[in-house]
Amino acid sequence: MNKTISLMTVLTTFAFAGGYKIPEQSGDSIATLASNVATSFGADAAYYNPANMIFLDPVHYLNLSSTCLHISSLKFKNESDKFPSKNYDTKSESANFYVPGMNFISPFLGDFRFGIALATPAGVGMNWEDPYPKSIAEKFYLRAIELAPSVAYKVNDNFSIGAGVRAAYAEGKVRNSVSGFAPSPIFPVSMDAGRDMKGDSVNFGYNLAATFKPNENLSFAATYRSKINLKLKGDAIVKSQIKGNKKDVDKFNALTQNAYSGFYDGDVKIDIPLPAVLTLATSFELDDFTFLFAYDRTFWSAFKELDFRYDERVPVSDMFDKPIEKNWHDTNTYRFGVAYKYNPKLRLMGGFAIDESAADSNKVRFELPETKAYIYSAGANYKVSENFGVTGAFFYQDRQKRHVNSADDVDFNNVVGTFERNHITFLNLSFDYNF
Repeated sequence: MNKTISLMTVLTTFAFAGGYKIPEQSGDSIATLASNVATSFGADAAYYNPANMIFLDPVHYLNLSSTCLHISSLKFKNESDKFPSKNYDTKSESANFYVPGMNFISPFLGDFRFGIALATPAGVGMNWEDPYPKSIAEKFYLRAIELAPSVAYKVNDNFSIGAGVRAAYAEGKVRNSVSGFAPSPIFPVSMDAGRDMKGDSVNFGYNLAATFKPNENLSFAATYRSKINLKLKGDAIVKSQIKGNKKDVDKFNALTQNAYSGFYDGDVKIDIPLPAVLTLATSFELDDFTFLFAYDRTFWSAFKELDFRYDERVPVSDMFDKPIEKNWHDTNTYRFGVAYKYNPKLRLMGGFAIDESAADSNKVRFELPETKAYIYSAGANYKVSENFGVTGAFFYQDRQKRHVNSADDVDFNNVVGTFERNHITFLNLSFDYNF
């Protein structure tokens, strides 16, 4: 089976714990692990909490961000004896990605302030080369790019609100292939099959925010990002061929009414949710320290299945047209951060986060090897001049070992074993300009 799907805004792109969302976008957010919600240090307030734009100095803010990501190879230890010659230990390919970002905030217009952000809120990227896992996910890549204009309003000196629009462009690729599969215990024939698909979509959502500062040292904030239902449309090629002695092949095809042979070249559709996220946050300033905390509730229960829909029946439909059940559940993420003003020019930052898994062990396969993660970060912002600053940040996600039991009667769909620990790293360089 060979499968390629182009989607760019949700299953976005980098096989993360806590699903496929990517909360950390800017230098400050990577350095503090997106705990900078109740207090913002610069232009990324336009994305993380538009209400915070009210509490920044009344100048233009511009932030340009550049992030390199590395996903280490993921090892799978097979623990099933159901198909001893078909299921075995394997590992994925490592991968590297580049993620740009931008944030801008205007000066005050009366009691209003406007912002705009360009971000990559989600993604997943897995590559498996061995015949066993690539039957499910030879390549599984999805990525989301979001343009988010926002507005903030000053209610009074202590309270502000914000709102914005989310415009998400989704694109992705999925490829999987099977060769030498024996579809019948009676006929000595084998099957080679493949599927390639690509598609994209533009869909919309919204975000809401509020910040309350009872005094100059303490802040409370709440933000809500709505679900975006990515309705992806594209092209698909599905092909399957039965091989063997011509007499056996003809008999098998006649008996199965050519269900395992054929070719499809047409449209395909799939709906994938970019889930809603509720964030509650607080921050406290003590001398030169700012302590940050954010709690995320991600509503992954919207992700029920992966269901590719074609215009007509495709070859091997019981394999290529069978919905993949997910039934994920809502998760919690706990984010802790600290910023230290070392001197008027240098701000040091660090963070720690715990990200829960959204998938049950019997729903985890090679395309989305979901697991719990512990995340660590560090970074620094240096003011080169009164108007120009540079931020460098590093992020290390320690993805935990996980036993899975996604058993199936088809050998290449049978995933029973342990995904070993692996890691994802971010390296970010950001530039800030105020004018």
